Amino acid sequence: MGHDSKIAFIINLDNNRSFSRLDELFVRKPDFSLNLSGVNFEFLAWGDPISDERFISGLHSSCNEAFVVNNLYGHYYFLLYNKTDRSMVMGNSLFSILPVYYCIVNESVILSDNVFELGKYTGKSSVSTQFILEALLFNYPLFNSTLIEGIELLPSGSSMLARGGRFQIIKHTFIENWFNSDPEPWNRCIEPMADTFLNTAVKYFPDEHYITALTGGFDGRALTATGLFLHKNFLCYCMGTGSSADLITARSVAEKAGIAFLPILTDDNYVTRHSFESGKSFIRGSSGTGTFSRAHYIYGASLLAQKTRLIISGNFGSELLRAMHKTGVMISPALYHVFTSANPKVASERLYSNPVTRYLNKDLFFTEMKKLDDAIESLPCFDSRYSGLTLNQQFYIFVFEEIFRKYFGSEIVNQAAFLANRTPFLDKDFLAGLFRTGLAGYHSGFFEKNPVKRFKGQVLYAAIIKKAAPELGRLITNKGYCPDDLLSFMGKLKIIAGRQRMKIQTRVHSNDPLGVKAAWVQNRGFYENLEVDSHIFDKKHVAITAGNDLTHEKARLFSLLYGIHLLKNY
Repeated sequence: MGHDSKIAFIINLDNNRSFSRLDELFVRKPDFSLNLSGVNFEFLAWGDPISDERFISGLHSSCNEAFVVNNLYGHYYFLLYNKTDRSMVMGNSLFSILPVYYCIVNESVILSDNVFELGKYTGKSSVSTQFILEALLFNYPLFNSTLIEGIELLPSGSSMLARGGRFQIIKHTFIENWFNSDPEPWNRCIEPMADTFLNTAVKYFPDEHYITALTGGFDGRALTATGLFLHKNFLCYCMGTGSSADLITARSVAEKAGIAFLPILTDDNYVTRHSFESGKSFIRGSSGTGTFSRAHYIYGASLLAQKTRLIISGNFGSELLRAMHKTGVMISPALYHVFTSANPKVASERLYSNPVTRYLNKDLFFTEMKKLDDAIESLPCFDSRYSGLTLNQQFYIFVFEEIFRKYFGSEIVNQAAFLANRTPFLDKDFLAGLFRTGLAGYHSGFFEKNPVKRFKGQVLYAAIIKKAAPELGRLITNKGYCPDDLLSFMGKLKIIAGRQRMKIQTRVHSNDPLGVKAAWVQNRGFYENLEVDSHIFDKKHVAITAGNDLTHEKARLFSLLYGIHLLKNY
């Protein structure tokens, strides 16, 4: 990923530079999907912008970034020039899933999709120790720091405005304004919201052949059902080893429903021949925010690109419908502890004692920890602007503004080197309806663990499936029960027994369903022999972590070492 990606770009917005065409501002040009112009504007978009005639005609009268992000769908980048006031706006789609990195050089702002490419172009190569600290603690930077000192990530829901010799970051989306304090009871909204999803999802399902991600759960099955409902030409895929519960279930569902199915096997062949280069590519393509443990996304995208240019995935669905309830790679224990602290002082104390800091040179990172104290105070849980919201609502502001783009964004930007990932559950119009109901995850309790209170999201999936393709509702999931079971009283009684079956079956399924641990054993010699900068890290504690076992913490640590290695040798 990087220089060979179809979306890769570098833009030099020089206030002193004249141009006759908008694409002349690109040092590196992507493949443009939209190239529009009018009396008062020029507009370029790349990635996967989903437009219609209403957007094109509306742009002529509403020549601003707010109109673009609210009326152009999909994941994309854009550059908009207003001829009237000679202003230039560069940004990305709603929720900022695809990253924009920037730095100020003299009288120019330079922007790119990739921090390594931007660093190479601008000559910046110093490691940001703030980024290293935050990535170890939280699995990604807390806000807008990057691996390279002097290069920043454009804030979520924002664009870069250049006008009159000045540069300004303008925020166009405030997710808290979408929240509803008096939602409709969720059990009254199931059928209407199923209709809403099917109506809003139409725009993401193309007439051309595409592929749908299908696992053993609910979100992919809902999308498969939607494709059948819309009479689309598609096949399904699932990644995993031969003993992966997801792959076994997905294959069974596809066979019984008569749907073409493509397994992407993360078997010994993948581990020995592809996992190493794919892992390094994922780190590079994610600008150092991702880890080699997600190498299979690169591998899968490369194979799927031989069949299609589009996949439709269930990304964001579960997170929107079911309140976050456990820590891991998406939500670190450190982040959970911050949001459950009484005040910023307590949060900082917890971070100072976090075990991951043992990997760091304490003298160097004392200053960085002090900087982090200031950042913590600006989190929604401590910001007085959000004091009227529940803790879970405060957390969901962070979910939308940081977690979605930091976690899923690294996956989607890497896939974009090969194909586009469409995510109907993040559709603005669907969310507008969802947020008015108790079905939205932000209405739940913070880290709600009660399964009875959490299953409402699955009920919506089940309603979509039943309405779109009823035959899929009668087939068992990897949860041990069928979607239809969620829609009747007698069915709910079956769920208890289904859960017990699942526990028994789990024992015979692989504990390494995507070959991640096997890939680490195969490739760890490279990562464990990377140079360890003693000015940044504690070499002794880094060395102690060597071994065949793999944890999220270890994957993050050695991926950061590779990111620094790559930066020095790029």
